[in-house]
Amino acid sequence: MVSIIQAIFLGVLQGLTEWLPVSSSGHLVIAQQFFSIDVPIFFDIMLHVGTAIVVIWFMRKEVLAMFKALLRFDFKSKYGRWLLFLIIGSAITGSIGFFGHDFFASLFNQIKYVAAALFVTGVFLLLIERFEKQGKLEIKHSALMGLAQGLAIIPGISRSGATVGSALIAGVNREEAARFSFILSVPAIIGAGLFEYLSADVAVSLTTPLIIGTLAAMIVGYLSLKLFLKIVLNKKLWMFGIYCICVSLMLLIIL
Repeated sequence: MVSIIQAIFLGVLQGLTEWLPVSSSGHLVIAQQFFSIDVPIFFDIMLHVGTAIVVIWFMRKEVLAMFKALLRFDFKSKYGRWLLFLIIGSAITGSIGFFGHDFFASLFNQIKYVAAALFVTGVFLLLIERFEKQGKLEIKHSALMGLAQGLAIIPGISRSGATVGSALIAGVNREEAARFSFILSVPAIIGAGLFEYLSADVAVSLTTPLIIGTLAAMIVGYLSLKLFLKIVLNKKLWMFGIYCICVSLMLLIIL
């Protein structure tokens, strides 16, 4: 059973690391390893649901525009195209997650692999700041971002870092790269939670710690989402690259 203090800790951790490019899954593995916190599946699902709600609210104008485009069968406008891009990127992510599930699941108990993946994330974040183009999002970019998001299931690989970074390398402007990354995360987060729910014997119980933890994840997640957008626009991803490398090296030394 998760206590209220542990629930707040996990909620804050989820809210921070889901959007800042440091890998939420990697930090969850670290927290479980060093603090011996056993996270119930339904608790983990609700934390992710909370972060998905935050994205939908933060991107509500874009989400509404995409929904209106769908109702009009308008796939030529900007957000009509984004809807198509979302389907393509999500299909690629979902395929990787489904067929690679057993492989990815095996990595969550291997802290050394988490450390290695964090190091890769750190180096990647240091390198991508060299890319600065003003291109618009195209279908090939959505496919690339979907692939990057699928690979980010590996604990230690940052989802936001991988998707935004791959888009920047491919020539997408910073704001579109970040905002589409946010949109692309919603089906992935909801899909992963639904898969966990259907594939496990989940005890559904809306306890006080669960509610508090979810609220903590939502509040902190909203703030970190705004912060991440500023970080991308101000070319500060390198700071998190250094952080990831330092955490990786510390883990390898401890191990």
